Amino acid sequence: MSAIVAALWRRVLVLALVAGAVWSGNPAASPMMGRPALVPNDPYYTAGGLRWIFEKSGFEDAWSRTLGDSSVVVAVVDTGVDETPDLRGALLRGYDAYDGTGDTADVTGHGTAVASLIAARTNDARGMAGACGRCSILPVRVTAPDGSAPVSAIAAGIVWAADHGARVINVSLVVTTGSPVLAAAVTYAHDRGALVVAAAGNESRRGPDYPAGIAGVVSVEASTRSGAAYDFSNYGREIAVAAPGCAVVAERAGGHTSQCGTSVAAPLVAGAAALVASVTPNATADTLANAIELSADRRGDTRYGFLNVARALTFAH
Repeated sequence: MSAIVAALWRRVLVLALVAGAVWSGNPAASPMMGRPALVPNDPYYTAGGLRWIFEKSGFEDAWSRTLGDSSVVVAVVDTGVDETPDLRGALLRGYDAYDGTGDTADVTGHGTAVASLIAARTNDARGMAGACGRCSILPVRVTAPDGSAPVSAIAAGIVWAADHGARVINVSLVVTTGSPVLAAAVTYAHDRGALVVAAAGNESRRGPDYPAGIAGVVSVEASTRSGAAYDFSNYGREIAVAAPGCAVVAERAGGHTSQCGTSVAAPLVAGAAALVASVTPNATADTLANAIELSADRRGDTRYGFLNVARALTFAH
C-alpha cells in the first residue's frame, strides 16, 4: 500500500475508505451489566440498518454505564481533524507533526471521519453517535496534502500525543515494513500510559502492517456482522481483535456517508478503550489492552476475537 522511499522517510497512505456499504437487520440486544441498554437518539445511528455495528460490539450495554469522560483524551494521528457539528466541543488544540505547526485542519477528510467514530457527541439528537461520545479528541496531523506521511512524522505524532495527555492513540494509516523509529515511538507512548490502537491494513493478506504489527499495539481487523474478515482486510491470528469494518462517518463539510476499511474498525476499538479508561482513571496501557483483548468474543480468525466493549468494562481492575 505504501512505497519505501528511505529508511526514515517511508511515505504511507491512509487506509482507503470505500463508500456505499449498507446492510439491514437488528440483532437482539444482550444486556450484560444489569442496566437497560442505551439506544442513542442520534438520527444516523440506525441509518441503513447499521445499528448492529455498535449493538453487536456491546456499545449499547456499555453506554448504559458511561458515555465517556472529557478528561479521557484520544489522539487521532492522521490527516488532521475538522470540527464538524458531531465533534463540536470535542476537539483539543493539536499539532501538525508534518509541518511542525499548530495547524491541524484536515487535508483529506480521513482524520475527521476517524475522529467522528471515536467521539461524535452521542445521544444529542444530532448527526451520528461516537463510540466514546463524551471523550476528547487530540488532533495530530502527520500527513502531506496528498494523504501520505513520512514514518518520522508518524513517530513524532505518537510521541507528541503521549506527551500531551493522550490515554489512547489511534493510528489508521500504515507502512508495509517495520521501522525502529516507529517501534521506539510506540514504546515511548506505552511507558507513559498511552495505548496505541492501529488499523491492520486493507491489503487482503495475512498479518498486520505497521504500526499495527509492533508489540504492544492493539491491531484491528475489519469484520463483517458474522465476525469474518472483510475481503479487503488484512486478517489472521497475528492481529489482536476484530471490529466492524463499515459504518456511518462524518464528512468535513458536515454531512455523513457510509464508509468501509480497517480505518473504520480501529477507531471503534480506540473508542472502546477510551470508555474503559473513563471508568478506570488509573488504568495503564496494559490494563486497557488486556480489557479490550481478553473480553473479546471468541469468534473469527484474530488472536482474541470480536470486540465486546460491555464486557471490557468489567475486565479493567
